Amino acid sequence: MYRAAVPGARKVLAPGRPGGIKGDVPFDPELAALLACPKCHRPVQLAADESGFACRPCVLLYPIEDGIPNFLIDEARPLAVPGSTAASG
Repeated sequence: MYRAAVPGARKVLAPGRPGGIKGDVPFDPELAALLACPKCHRPVQLAADESGFACRPCVLLYPIEDGIPNFLIDEARPLAVPGSTAASG
């Protein structure tokens, strides 16, 4: 299958693949701007470690598994927010 190079795209390493071998996936920042949280429908942002897409209002991380974003709400992980505590109450 042929994939054309996307101007401005960069590669995101698939988690669990050292050095990105066989796991490099072209990533277009313009397409990421179109992604939204399936729970609240607000925009998501790529996590700093590029392990998934973060929804700050829902405090959820939608992981990238084998180079494919997983936007299933039931499989989202709690987002670690700096300065917050796990027990609030």
